[in-house]
Parts: sequence; structure tokens; C-alpha cells
Amino acid sequence: VLQGKDTSGSVLKYTNSTGGTLDSAFNINYSGMVSIHWCPSAVIENCEFSENTISDDCLHVVHSNITIRNSSFYNTNADSIDLDYAEGTIQSCIFENSGNDLLDLMTSDVFVSNCSFTGASDKGISIGEKASPVISNCKFTGCKIAIESKDESTPIIYGCDFRENDTAYHAYLKKWEYGSAGYGYLINSKITVDNKTGIVLDNDSSLNVFESDCKADIVGEERIVHVDRLNMQIAKTVERLGKFKEDEVGTQRPF
Repeated sequence: VLQGKDTSGSVLKYTNSTGGTLDSAFNINYSGMVSIHWCPSAVIENCEFSENTISDDCLHVVHSNITIRNSSFYNTNADSIDLDYAEGTIQSCIFENSGNDLLDLMTSDVFVSNCSFTGASDKGISIGEKASPVISNCKFTGCKIAIESKDESTPIIYGCDFRENDTAYHAYLKKWEYGSAGYGYLINSKITVDNKTGIVLDNDSSLNVFESDCKADIVGEERIVHVDRLNMQIAKTVERLGKFKEDEVGTQRPF
């Protein structure tokens, strides 16, 4: 467990965390095998996380700023990573085989780049409660739902590849208090025909699609907005993503 401002600057490198479980201390329950709470800055690099038992999360990050790079998460009991009210970057990581979600984002602003997501029993990336991630150049294979967005979340999905998933992208309203499912952007991405369903858009959701190709079935196609050009803010983000180099990881985000 890392908790509190005094843990700022913590670095985990070349560690292997496996077989752990949840715990509690000082009347605080920790749902993760590894938990990071209220940490202003932490880095995880070249680490492996796997086969947690009982606990909901293999890695749980709450109210913290986190950088995770060149790390692997596999065969996890439920969620591989759960970020709640967090900021940061996740880059060049491998996610394989989770009992629930490979990456769960709640009210979090995260840049996810050059990662692979394979074999999620539920979602590859779950995005909820006004989360606003940018997901760039990632691959999703064999997930029940590759990306699911809900409850006023606004993901930007850029340069991603979706293959052999039950559903590539799903958006819906889960919690009535948020009023709408939110909207996303699918940019320069490819959903191949071997996905059972390409896009599912429930009521109160929409998806802006720009220079992307979906060969699989679409449910709620009337809620797709095919845009010829992006608004200035999104266009600037896309331009920076196009120029972003992986050797810049950990220095600054491209937006």
C-alpha cells in the first residue's frame, strides 16, 4: 500500500506481484492486491501483476497521479487495474485474461497508449462517471466488450484496432443521475468483420466517427455522427497524438 502525500515520488521497478489479496488497516479497506491512495505522483515501470485472489482489483489507484509503462497484467481475479478519481498515463503495457475488466476508469483523466488488451471476461476498458480518457494506438482482441463508455464519459479513441471481440464499442446510460450516456470520438480506427458486433449505441449516447472503418454490425447506427472535420480542440489533440513518440513517455502527455 502507498498512501498519502509523503509517498509522492514513489517508484516501482522490476517487481513481480502475484497471489496477493485485499487487506485493511487503520479502518481503511484496500480492495487491491496493490493499492495506491492519495499519492501525488507514482511510477510503475517494467513490473508484472498477476493472479490476485479474492480482491476485486489487482492494482487499485485512488485520487492519485500515476504513470504505468512497460508492464504486464495477466490472469487477474476481477479488474486488472481500477482507477478512481485518478490522472496519469498507461503506456506500452500488456493486459491479458481478466475475470472482469482489464482496465476500469471512473471519473479519471488518463492517457492510454500503445497497449494491448486481450481476453477480458467483461470489458477491455470500462469508462464511467464522467471519465475523459484518450486511448491511442491500442489493440483489442477477444474481449466480451472491447471498450464500454457510460454516464457522461467522453473518450477519444485514436488509431485503435479491434479484432475478434463480441462487441468492439458499447455506450449506454447506467446511472440515471448522470442524465446521458455521454459521447465519444472514434478516429482513424479499424473494427474488423471478425467482431461479432462492431458498435452498440443505446439511447442517450452518440459516437462521432472520423476516418474510421467498421466492417461489423452496428446497433443504433442513427446515433453515429459521421464528421468531415474535427472541432479545434479535438483536432489539436489528434495532431499531437500523430507527432507523439514513445520515447517521450513519462515526460509529458501529448495534450
